[in-house]
Amino acid sequence: MKILFITSTSSAYIGGEAVYLENLLSALEERGIEVRVIVLSTINKIVSNYSDDPRIRMILVKDLYTYTGLLARNMFYPYVYYKLRKEVREFNPTVVHLQTVFYLKTVLLCLRNLPIIQSFNELSLVYPLFPVFFEHDPYTTYRGEIDFKQMKKNGIKKRTVFIDHLLCSEQRFSKKYVRTFLCPSQYLLNEAHHAGFKNTLYLPYFQEDSTPYIKKEASKNPPYLLFVGRLEKIKGVDNLLHAFVQIHKERPDVQLRIIGIGPLSESWQDLAHQLDIDTHVQFFGWVQKEKVFEYYQEARAVIIPSIYPETNPLVAFEAMRQGTPVIAYNVGGLPETVEHEYSGLVVKRFDIPGLAQACIRLIDDASLAHRFGTNGRNRLTERYSKKGHIDALIQIYDSLI
Repeated sequence: MKILFITSTSSAYIGGEAVYLENLLSALEERGIEVRVIVLSTINKIVSNYSDDPRIRMILVKDLYTYTGLLARNMFYPYVYYKLRKEVREFNPTVVHLQTVFYLKTVLLCLRNLPIIQSFNELSLVYPLFPVFFEHDPYTTYRGEIDFKQMKKNGIKKRTVFIDHLLCSEQRFSKKYVRTFLCPSQYLLNEAHHAGFKNTLYLPYFQEDSTPYIKKEASKNPPYLLFVGRLEKIKGVDNLLHAFVQIHKERPDVQLRIIGIGPLSESWQDLAHQLDIDTHVQFFGWVQKEKVFEYYQEARAVIIPSIYPETNPLVAFEAMRQGTPVIAYNVGGLPETVEHEYSGLVVKRFDIPGLAQACIRLIDDASLAHRFGTNGRNRLTERYSKKGHIDALIQIYDSLI
């Protein structure tokens, strides 16, 4: 069996989808399956192993910001079609597995005679306009319905909806050419059903079995809270910083450590300074994976204050693998992974005082944090094992042949 993955990137930052894909390639090769990845990229430099990995082919695409470019991105892009066609013919895959892909109509036309599945790793693949509504109103309840009164209130132009939702919608193409859609959370599965996608299956991510784990030893140092992720608006780090103001007042020895890079890194460091907590908040930037696991190990809790409906963040899995409890907002697929009062604590989205009190609760009760961490690690083994995931995925591949 030969599986071709196609993905895209316009960012130099590694996200959860890229980490999942890297783990998936190795896991499939262990089963004797030949794999290859084609990356449609709009940038030259990516912080990953793409350039050194013989399994990966890069197609560098010039993203044109003209009317011709608009048609190329949303309708048909000849350059992408012919470059991709050449790579597909060379590899001759048994099944094509799409991740998040730019120029989807062009890609699907190129692959139209092959069995295709697609992973829905992001809500915008189900509701393409959701990021637009979210940008104007983080409290949006948009689920694909067009409400012109709400659009006017939020300052969303009608032409944006007409072009993106009606004229250039990729959903009709997906529903025609993609045989099976994979959803990593029940939340996203329900949203896909609501949007009219059929042949959808629930397949959660897995945590790599080889991830190093060392049993925690009691530390004499003051406890610290940990955030790991890209520093961008949807991750809600500003919420965490405001919550930490209250935490610092009540527990002045506690520190907050933030690992990650992104467009808001400097802004959030400035915010920590403005809130007068910068002496107890450390921004580490990009950190080697092995070192990140050490930070997971020693943290009292990992905080995931995402304000955007993320599907199934891998950070939660990584924390659980290390036996560390998670505190998260109740948004997207997070409440499925982080079970309230079992493997962590779930707080209402945007509830900054509630987030602070949840953190203080685990800071004060090390035994409770340890119990939640142990429960999370056990649950990871039960529900999110690599073997179970790969067995199910291979069965899906076989069903398409």
